[in-house]
Amino acid sequence: MSKRGFLLRHTIEFDHHSREMGIDPYPVYERLRRECPVAYSEAWGGFWVVSDYEHVAEISRDDETFRSGEGISIPVATSVRIIPGETDPPDSKRYRSLLNPRLTPSAIEATAHVIRRLADRQLDLIKDSGRADLAVDVAQAVPAFYTGYLMGFDESQVRFLLARVHEFSHEVVADHEKAGAAMTSMLDLLAEQVAERRKLPADDRDDLISYVCRVECDGRRLSDDEVLRYLQSLVLGGLDTTAALLTHAFHYLGGNQAAQARLREHPDEIPRAVEEFLRHSCPAQALSRTVSAEVEVGGQKMMPGDKVLLLWGSASRDEKEFDRADEVVLDREVNRHLAFGVGSHRCMGSNVARTVARITIEAVLEAIPGFELAADAEPEYFADASIIYGMKNLPVTFPIIAPRVHSDQSPGYRID
Repeated sequence: MSKRGFLLRHTIEFDHHSREMGIDPYPVYERLRRECPVAYSEAWGGFWVVSDYEHVAEISRDDETFRSGEGISIPVATSVRIIPGETDPPDSKRYRSLLNPRLTPSAIEATAHVIRRLADRQLDLIKDSGRADLAVDVAQAVPAFYTGYLMGFDESQVRFLLARVHEFSHEVVADHEKAGAAMTSMLDLLAEQVAERRKLPADDRDDLISYVCRVECDGRRLSDDEVLRYLQSLVLGGLDTTAALLTHAFHYLGGNQAAQARLREHPDEIPRAVEEFLRHSCPAQALSRTVSAEVEVGGQKMMPGDKVLLLWGSASRDEKEFDRADEVVLDREVNRHLAFGVGSHRCMGSNVARTVARITIEAVLEAIPGFELAADAEPEYFADASIIYGMKNLPVTFPIIAPRVHSDQSPGYRID
């Protein structure tokens, strides 16, 4: 202990952008929790690393001391602050309240037929081949096109945005210029859509872009800048996080025929399985905060201006909180994972992620029974998992089955 009652700063070697972390961060997390759950890394200008459940949850609930308005990534990914994720109370609460009515469980469930139709269409493209890439063909496609449906994008725009999101989220450090260009082109497209919606009568369209353009906050409509920052958040969340969740779910199921058979025979168990996939392989592994006042956490003194990286992925595998933490337990009864965060900045799109994942997994289990991880090809992970931890490719093989018949309900555009 120092004279002021704090432990001397515990410094570690830790870089969340390293290739090692992109492939399998969990051995590193286990060591951190065991040896130094609150420690300091000198990488990227220096930041605190918090890895255990107790302290990650504690910090997440303290918006006054640990602020989000100065950026939630290390290093800061872009000078454009997304709404509401990179805002602080009371602004964050006001911004979040605007979209809450459109993202309730009942509102998302009302579009369940759209999600299923999108999943079926993607599966129709691969069901006769006996081989597919479940990351590209299903896990990335279904959430992306569903987000496009909600926001009012056409198919080409969805494909364009999905490529830009990957360039930004997974190359923001390795190729900052490329990532910056991807973000600029994404914002350009969003700006065009906002300008188009501003010209329409208030009730002409009911997609999320139109809604954000016309909704009022404290008696006024959002400025174009606020709308863009809001839409940026919806695109980044909708086109990458649920895809990462699904790739890890399919990877597990592809290597576990008993689990596949169980969920296929008992689809009512899929929602609980989704929670376990979220816990076991958090799509968003970590987000950061900035310290606003001197504070002690886990015996360590943090000072104003310090950056703090909260490891959601590590906290959700904390042995002190979860029995058999490194295993997938499909029927885990108590599952207070932190995959969506906790506190006032908890993920707004959690209902979307849960519903899309549940319906897509059920559709895959019905359409391609007995799929297995391809023996001649390894899954390929995105190189940088600091923002989203997921797979770029997931090759599988499966028996060819007879064609299926679908309803005529359509999401509003074709998927070629």
